[in-house]
Amino acid sequence: MINFSKNRTQASGSIGKKSIIEFAGLPNSGKTTISKALKRSLRQKGVKCIYHPSASSFSHLRPRELGWKYDLWAVSKIFCQLVEFELDDFNTVAIFDRGVYDSLCWLEWFRKKSSHPSPEIKVLQELVRSQRFSGFSYHLHCCAVSHKEAGKRGKDESGIINRNNFGEFEAIYGDIVSLIGQASPNIHVHRHDTNSVTPSNLVEVVESSLAL
Repeated sequence: MINFSKNRTQASGSIGKKSIIEFAGLPNSGKTTISKALKRSLRQKGVKCIYHPSASSFSHLRPRELGWKYDLWAVSKIFCQLVEFELDDFNTVAIFDRGVYDSLCWLEWFRKKSSHPSPEIKVLQELVRSQRFSGFSYHLHCCAVSHKEAGKRGKDESGIINRNNFGEFEAIYGDIVSLIGQASPNIHVHRHDTNSVTPSNLVEVVESSLAL
């Protein structure tokens, strides 16, 4: 399992700091619906925010065919977006529909599934783990959903999740998110069961965590 450094700077809340909101979780757990609804709500309130959709929504690359290399590509783009946000003098909130920590969970799954884990996966995991984000108030919102409910909501765009490995992904998300919460005090971890809650209710919860 991945080790997380405890030498992090404690975040002092959202006021006076730029905020990053990342939605992580299994396919069809509500990440895209909630993140888009949050974007609309924040902008209606006059909050200057930028929204980064999941890389799979605009990429011609196929996760099923590329495997962990797809996440290498996705994480690279996310890091570019984080650097741009750090230098952005206009927006104060950045919303990520799948960000660095969501990609970390997928990389861990690929590592476990491979009988000969690629050394590149370990390097990429360490790159993600080493990010301190001390200049931001980082909120990681992990969305959980049952396999039955996920199936009702539509097709898995990744083409990877199925009944056989759904439980494996659930365990990995649970383990990594717990480790992040314990070892990274500047990352504010929030867990949401999206099986029955509405997107509008979750938007209210997310906004309350920002102390707007």
